[in-house]
Amino acid sequence: MEIYQTLRDCENALRDFMALTLEKMHGDRWIDFCQASPEKIAVWEQLKLEDEERHQATTSDEHLINYVDIGDLKTILLANWDGEFTDTFGDYKLIESYLNIINRYRNPDIHRRPLLTFQKHLILGISGEIRNMIAVYRSYSELDREGFPRIESIRDNLGNIWVPGKPSHLKTGMTVHVGDMIEFVVTAIDPLEEDLMYSIKDKGWNIGNVLTTVIEPRQVGLNTAINIFIRSDRKFHAFPNGYDDRVVFNYQVLP
Repeated sequence: MEIYQTLRDCENALRDFMALTLEKMHGDRWIDFCQASPEKIAVWEQLKLEDEERHQATTSDEHLINYVDIGDLKTILLANWDGEFTDTFGDYKLIESYLNIINRYRNPDIHRRPLLTFQKHLILGISGEIRNMIAVYRSYSELDREGFPRIESIRDNLGNIWVPGKPSHLKTGMTVHVGDMIEFVVTAIDPLEEDLMYSIKDKGWNIGNVLTTVIEPRQVGLNTAINIFIRSDRKFHAFPNGYDDRVVFNYQVLP
């Protein structure tokens, strides 16, 4: 199952990057520039609506592109290839072939039988290559932090999502109470492909990317910050406090 999680992490990173890039290129009406038929767009919007209805107890920050199938992701990339997508991936034929392979291993029939060793290596290699391309591009274009790990996304169990392009302090607009548990799933990548460590401030460092915290009385307030950090195990880091990237989730906390 770790292999399939690797696939999901890669796909989420690609979709998040595409969503940010398309909005930078075209604004809120990016869908008008993707060579998608009205019928297909209607299907994606219906899938998004159904998903929101299933999770009506939480907020939804899911981007429409999360409901686009892999085949149509390729079409969207090609329709918007000049610019950041070219700078990130270089050769369209290469990323097209990668997505074809990812799509093959997303097939539910594949999940019913064990993967061979070479298939696992293929998935790991392609997934790592795509995520590394995105991480390297971001390092050059955004903060000039080549060589340091970067957070790709963070999702909490209340439906809030942080992805690159959003403010590093994410104001969720949500209210939680003392004793509530909040869980964060962090995806991050290191250009040097070394293992990463994850932390919620004052909770210590962990090798697992799923972090949990229980709201304490001392956190009661209008705009309580929960800091989420990543770092490599190397001697030097992007920031002097010993971490490489950070995102803050803000909540209103009541007793």
